[in-house]
Formats: sequence, C-alpha cells, structure tokens
Amino acid sequence: MTGPAVDKYGVLKDVFGHDRFRPGQEAVVDALCGGRDVLAVMPTGGG
Repeated sequence: MTGPAVDKYGVLKDVFGHDRFRPGQEAVVDALCGGRDVLAVMPTGGG
C-alpha cells in the first residue's frame, strides 16, 4: 500500500524551513512514504 508520490525535500523546506534532514530522519520519512509502520524515537537536541 503506497500513497501518492511526495516531494519530501519540498515539504521539508516549505513546511519546516529546513534544507536537509538530520541523521536518521530521511530513513523514517522514506519508510512512512513507502507505507511501512514506523516507531521512531529521535533525540531533540535540547540537552
């Protein structure tokens, strides 16, 4: 089960204002866009 093609870099820039993903984020986005179930626990970097 896959949805419509998504411009992940366009969404990243337009919605979040970033030019590139942080380590590990792109793999999560790819899995979600590929219709896979994902549980991602990511550090916030807030200290």
